[in-house]
Amino acid sequence: MLAAFFAVVLWPFVRIDTLRLGVALRHTAAVVIANHRSFFDVPMALVAFHRLRRYPRVIVASHWFDRFGTGRLLRLAGAIPLDRDDPSVHLDAARQVLAAGVPILILPEGGLHGEPGQPISTGEFKTGAARLALHCGAGVWPLAHVGTDEVWPKGARFPRLNPFRRRRVLLLGGEKLLEVADDPRAASRDLRSSIVELLEEAVDIRDGGADAPSFS
Repeated sequence: MLAAFFAVVLWPFVRIDTLRLGVALRHTAAVVIANHRSFFDVPMALVAFHRLRRYPRVIVASHWFDRFGTGRLLRLAGAIPLDRDDPSVHLDAARQVLAAGVPILILPEGGLHGEPGQPISTGEFKTGAARLALHCGAGVWPLAHVGTDEVWPKGARFPRLNPFRRRRVLLLGGEKLLEVADDPRAASRDLRSSIVELLEEAVDIRDGGADAPSFS
């Protein structure tokens, strides 16, 4: 319901293009990772997955659940709280979700990162996504997006929604699930590299440097 709500409400203001998301149809249970530049990242991802009739559970730092507004939204979306003091809590919850055939979405940078005007820039990836994949024996599916920080810039209190200047966001999926190495730190570096490669491709597509794709 929340994903459908975002899809309807955001349509006049934001064009969300999605490309190469077929992996989500072939593999229902996976750890999905994406770069994190804006508070608009999660609504954008929910809309994209809604088109596929897939509804991932999101892992979010537990302190966000203590806030009145975000806490209610996160619970409504079925988000899983990340307890850094006792990781076994969210790891076991995630294992149950994946066993039920539901994907898990996690943003491994752990916060908003990326330099303004440099869409390929990212922060260092924390090891949580790699540890989660190892703990659950799941593959990792990388996603890259550009344009969300133009809709809701870092530091802005509200998103910039203007129907007379409809902004464009592009979400690009990796071509396959990635296996995670036994070393979480090395695996996290590899996952970050995969996201950067996708970002370079996404920027080229959005800015017209690549052949115009058929969006889905």
